[in-house]
Amino acid sequence: MCSNMPSVNFSEITTSIILETGVTQSIPKFFSPREGADRVYFLDSSAHGLETIPEDILRMKHLEELHLEKNSISFIPSGIKNLEHLQVLYLHENSLESLCDELGELHQLQCLDLSDNPLTSTEETLRPLSCLWELQELRLYNLGIQEVPILMCKNVYNLQLLGLSGNQLSSLPKEIVNLTKLQEIYLQRNLFEEFPTVLCQLSNLEIVDLEQNAISCVPDEIALLQNLTKLFLASNRLCFVPQSLSQCSRLTYLDVTANYISKVPWNALTGLVELALSYNRLRILPSHVGKLVFLQVLYLKNTGLRNVPSHIRQLSELRVLDLSQNRFSTFPVAVCSLPRLEMLSLDDNKLTQLPADIKQLTQLKSLGLTGNRFEIFPEEICFLPALEKLYLGQDEGLKLTRLPDTISMLQSLKELYVENNSLTALPAAIGTLANLNILDCHNNQLTELSEGICNLQGTHKCCVCARVCVCSGEIESQPFTTLYFGIHLLQPYVFSEVLVGNSKDEDKACKGEQGKKKMTNRQKVVNVFFENPHPGPHRLYPS
Repeated sequence: MCSNMPSVNFSEITTSIILETGVTQSIPKFFSPREGADRVYFLDSSAHGLETIPEDILRMKHLEELHLEKNSISFIPSGIKNLEHLQVLYLHENSLESLCDELGELHQLQCLDLSDNPLTSTEETLRPLSCLWELQELRLYNLGIQEVPILMCKNVYNLQLLGLSGNQLSSLPKEIVNLTKLQEIYLQRNLFEEFPTVLCQLSNLEIVDLEQNAISCVPDEIALLQNLTKLFLASNRLCFVPQSLSQCSRLTYLDVTANYISKVPWNALTGLVELALSYNRLRILPSHVGKLVFLQVLYLKNTGLRNVPSHIRQLSELRVLDLSQNRFSTFPVAVCSLPRLEMLSLDDNKLTQLPADIKQLTQLKSLGLTGNRFEIFPEEICFLPALEKLYLGQDEGLKLTRLPDTISMLQSLKELYVENNSLTALPAAIGTLANLNILDCHNNQLTELSEGICNLQGTHKCCVCARVCVCSGEIESQPFTTLYFGIHLLQPYVFSEVLVGNSKDEDKACKGEQGKKKMTNRQKVVNVFFENPHPGPHRLYPS
């Protein structure tokens, strides 16, 4: 392994070593400390197929940070206690079934991750953790823990981050109040039916994550969390957002996606910067939404909305707005008065046209209009000077039959998605889009590739899955990195021998003489797919 290595004096290594892929069951001898001056502080041996912790590692007494995650280590040897200076230890995604007592002797350990191991997660098994007094970050994800060890809550009082997501917790012990320095707690995917009120006594909490539980209400005591900045309660059973959140003066992020909420105390949320309310039962967006003057991100996907109040224009800081999967039959014109808006999704509504006022969105970079009812391409889009991503795919119903020449005005455009329409040709004007990186028009009715395609100097991914039978220009010099063609009704002379595909029909498809003339030496093409890469059209915010 080392025969081709340059001459290096390994005794001079005093800071860190990251093992290269291929090192498995032992550490090379030259990595072992030989003299008093040899000090290794950092070692990364993650994802190396280790089944045990090598003795050579256990002799690195100055080690401060050790990465052993994503191996097959089944036990922690008693020699771990020799790493008395260790501060960071990652052992997640291994095969650990128990913890040795000596782990508790690492009294300088500040960060420990034991997630995703087949541990028998009883209080007795986790007892060594209660001796790690200096621990500041502890991650115990996906271990099947049913109860948080009481002794750990009493002794590990310096803890600032506690990760317990993916377990079987239904409550927290009252002793958790001893963790007075706790700032972040992650309790996703557990069995909570009630908000653990005991958390409200931890006044230093900044982040509380209780997503994907079965919580039906938030207690008024949450007002005690004066330092709370982020609250994650998505995928629970909430019917309302508590008014008491108004007293959490530092709260800037609230996620209550996928609940049963029909009313929101907008007056209580005036300090928010980001609010996620998608997949709830709002039906109406009241004028009070205009009071969230600091809001930059607002998700309202699938909330039953039919219109947007004019007061939304007061959200002058708003940059991201998701109104997809609602019931809009007309474009909410008030949105056009949001001067800083950069991303707007109206996918899967019932829009048939866009207002001329949309050109006021001079900062808009991404626009999602997939799954609406446009009969013709809404040319108002072409007056958006900053637009970089445009989604105009279709699932069913009305489909676009052409793209206008005015599309050439979108000189900032980088990604264009018009899949699942009824386009028979692409305009030559598309070749003027100098910044276009992705063009996806699969599942259309294209019968030729125009010179517009051939002139796309910046395009790296071109997806044309359809009845392509004629290419009217030379495309051998174009810098595509990914090129898609539909195998159904594919004419064999489109491709040349130099292209590498992944279809059983690729040999047949690459033998045409005409294809050789047009596409030979397309060295930039690195991926060619002979079937549709996506089952349906793209959306700005996929479900």
